[in-house]
Amino acid sequence: GVLQLNDEVTVALVPAVHSSSFQAAENGPLLYAGAPLGFIVQIKGGPTLYHTGDTAYFAEMKHIGDRFHPDVLLACIGGHFTMDPADAALAARDTGAKSVVPMHYGTFPVLTGTPEELAKALKKSAPRGKMVQLKIGETRTF
Repeated sequence: GVLQLNDEVTVALVPAVHSSSFQAAENGPLLYAGAPLGFIVQIKGGPTLYHTGDTAYFAEMKHIGDRFHPDVLLACIGGHFTMDPADAALAARDTGAKSVVPMHYGTFPVLTGTPEELAKALKKSAPRGKMVQLKIGETRTF
């Protein structure tokens, strides 16, 4: 559903494809932690943002694009646990986003996807999508 935060901002929850568990105690059992989700944030007179959350690429991203028409895609690119740069470019293609902000990369050795790889993948799969790489703490107006 869609949550109306105020007259200017709505938020919709959309699916994500990712495991969802945690370990409460060392060597304890894995506990279910709920459904993984992404978020659509629509700003009246402004951009629509799609934060994918931790997710693999999935075909319903096309439907999310058709329904919400995101201007900005915040896409995980690290790979291994989530999309890699090639999959993030497919997500950009399917959603029609004009700006793609890479996230969730470079924090662990297994997250090998890079913004440079995303830029190359966008040229191939989603030439309309422009990568916008942010530095930690940087803000950007879309």
